[in-house]
Formats: sequence, structure tokens, C-alpha cells
Amino acid sequence: MLIGGDYTHHSKAKKQADYIDMINNVESAQSAGKTVVRSGEDLRASSGPVVALFPPRPGFVYAHGPPLTDTADYALGVLNNNPSGFFLLLECEETDEGAHVNDLDRVVAGMAELDLATRRVLEFARTNGDTLVIVTADHDTGGVAILDGPFDEATATVGWVSDNHIGSWVPLFAFGPGAARFSGVMDNTDIGLRIADLLGLDGFPSTPKAP
Repeated sequence: MLIGGDYTHHSKAKKQADYIDMINNVESAQSAGKTVVRSGEDLRASSGPVVALFPPRPGFVYAHGPPLTDTADYALGVLNNNPSGFFLLLECEETDEGAHVNDLDRVVAGMAELDLATRRVLEFARTNGDTLVIVTADHDTGGVAILDGPFDEATATVGWVSDNHIGSWVPLFAFGPGAARFSGVMDNTDIGLRIADLLGLDGFPSTPKAP
């Protein structure tokens, strides 16, 4: 199942041959029981695996379709029917793209959307009881920092150090079974290895066993 933006709007996506082949196969033959949907209404009307190719939201380039909470709800509802369990990756691209242009409003809006989606996933995990939730980032962008107040008015002056990716550390939070494996300071490549180890995926990828 894949829920995201319409690849025709993005040059990088169009260069990924495997991805384009998958889209073409699904659109032409509805392969593997998947259905192509292109609107939030069509997504809500679906009940199984989909390939959702949403257009950009009005006024945005990298935000597509309904809020992330809606897509998380849909994905959890479908994937939770799998007796073998599931792996779900959710991402809010607006935090990165907004930071690239030092647009604080876009970053705040993206963080608020991600926060709501994270709350929904945590609610599911608390009820489910055997779901591990990990929240992190692949990198920082822009290096936004609070410079001054007036804080008593619930406002702040912020500044940026860059319009690109920077090398500062990013937070890592974990909740649920196996969460203790994601405490402390670690290299970002260890995260995938530890997830694979908890899932019992031996030799994923061809690297040493997770610490």
C-alpha cells in the first residue's frame, strides 16, 4: 500500500523506473488487489490496499491529499487485518520543505499535522498492546532556533542558520514493545537494523547484526 503525491508532479519520482513500473502495472491491471485512488473521498470509500496518487493541496507543492491523520487512520484500519502484523511508515514532508525556504509557518503547520497523526498512532498502539511506535527524523533542515521573546506573550523571535540540511542531532522517541532498544545516542543507520532485528528479518540488509 502506498499513499502519497501524484508522481507526475515530481521529476525525481519519474526517474525511478521500478516505481513507475509499479504504478503502470497497478493502473493497467489493478495488480495484487490494489486500487488507484486520486482523492480523499475515494480513499474513504475504499476498504483495501490502495495506491493513492493525490494532487498537491491548494497553495502547496509537497503536501498532498487529506491530512496525515486521515491517511494514518486508513492505513491502520487496513494493515491491522494482517495476522502477520505490519510495518507502517508515515512522513510529513512539509517540515523539511518549509525549512528549506525558512518558512516558519509551514514548519509549524507541518509539525502540528505530524503531532496529530502521532497521537492517533499512539492511541492505536495503547489499545493494540503489541505495536512499537518510533518517531524520529532523517536529518535537520535550516537549524531554526529561538533567539528572543517576549515569552510572556507566548511569542518568540526565531532565526535560521541555513536553507539546507545540517548535521545537528535529531530526536528519537519510542513507545511500546522493544522501545528500550532505541534509547541513548546511536547512528541513524542502526535504527533500521534494530527494527529488522525485532521483526526477525535476518540479513536485512547485508550488514552486521544490530547492536
